[in-house]
Amino acid sequence: MVEGIGENKEFIRFREGMRNYINFRREAPVQAFINSIALPGNIEDLLYFIKGGDGLLNPEQILLNTSEVWSVPRWCKKGDIVLFMITVTSLQAISHIRAEMKKERDYIQPDDYRYLNFGLMREESIYDRYGGTIFAIGRVAGNIEKVSGDKWVYARVDDIVILDQPLHYDQFKEKVPVSKGGSITPVYAEKYSLLKDKMSQMNTLPDYVLKSRSDPIRETSINRKNWLEVAKNYRFHYTLEEQFRKAFVDYLLKDVSDSRKIYAECYCINKKGQWGFIDNVVLFNGKYLPVEVKLNVDLEADLIGQVSKYCSLSFLKLTENMSFDTPEEEAYSDKVIIIDTFGIYLYEDTIQDYYKIYDFFNLSSKDDLNTIRDIISVSITEKDLRKTGPLIMNDLLLIWWMLKLYGSMLLMNFLGRKMNI
Repeated sequence: MVEGIGENKEFIRFREGMRNYINFRREAPVQAFINSIALPGNIEDLLYFIKGGDGLLNPEQILLNTSEVWSVPRWCKKGDIVLFMITVTSLQAISHIRAEMKKERDYIQPDDYRYLNFGLMREESIYDRYGGTIFAIGRVAGNIEKVSGDKWVYARVDDIVILDQPLHYDQFKEKVPVSKGGSITPVYAEKYSLLKDKMSQMNTLPDYVLKSRSDPIRETSINRKNWLEVAKNYRFHYTLEEQFRKAFVDYLLKDVSDSRKIYAECYCINKKGQWGFIDNVVLFNGKYLPVEVKLNVDLEADLIGQVSKYCSLSFLKLTENMSFDTPEEEAYSDKVIIIDTFGIYLYEDTIQDYYKIYDFFNLSSKDDLNTIRDIISVSITEKDLRKTGPLIMNDLLLIWWMLKLYGSMLLMNFLGRKMNI
């Protein structure tokens, strides 16, 4: 258990979401991820580690097995495999501290200067032996925990084994590139098998690695005809947003949007100057609609802060050759669709909150996709409907559904007459 977890609203919501998520993940295959550890890159960080706490750098804690709790991805579960790696860029960090010490020599306290020299000596020793390599393997031993007010989640990692022959990044970077935007790199299916094979050629691996199996979802042939059937069996087994998007969300969006065109990782800037990358943008009722994809919205620390950046845009770039300045006419300005493994949600910037509009437990056939489109259509036009006159929203929705039903009846009557001819 990580100390400092408070019983605040954010944590209660996280805990309940975690309980629900675990119930669906109990039979999921083992996943693996690389936890990239960077050596301290400035004077303040280096002093923090060697003067505070146990006086050890993160790699030293692993090598000496003095720490049980480590940061993990939100999709992590008990039994998952952790591959600890020292970042290649740690060499630049060491050089930066040396240059910083030389520049600030007259302003650094003598005791601190001795600490820094000692710390740099340890950093260099670690990098010489383990720099740019996967040097240790561990196994997640408990459920993930969230510290109140902290953006990271943590889990206890046990059974840590130090590799006799570390696996250097040069040996796998072409097939398994390490994430440049964060410390966690998911590895699954063929990527995990590749790393396991390479490590086993030079090391004796623990049984929990040798007996682990890759994710079968990647081996399943998913296409436009069978994606919905596959989703019934695997939707709660997706451990990566990338898997969830490719195997489920992409097909869903293609079937419910105006066209089968999906724009991904769309750069945007809102009128407050905030920028971000929207997971997906699709054309819906003639306007571009932002879509954010998550595995479980209840496990997100600041989902509202994230999707609010996609509202009131001053710039939207869909492709290299397609962008809009102040896209008020082309895109929805205050609505964002959020999709996770449980359902579809609508974020409204006017109320700074989101709520579920469709539950995927009701999704079982292609006919349900038409229902999803209708629900999204009504939800994203709700603001415009409120402006049309004194009628309340429920009355307008009732009229809309009656017109839709009447139109269906007319079509059936027409087809019936044709068949009788």
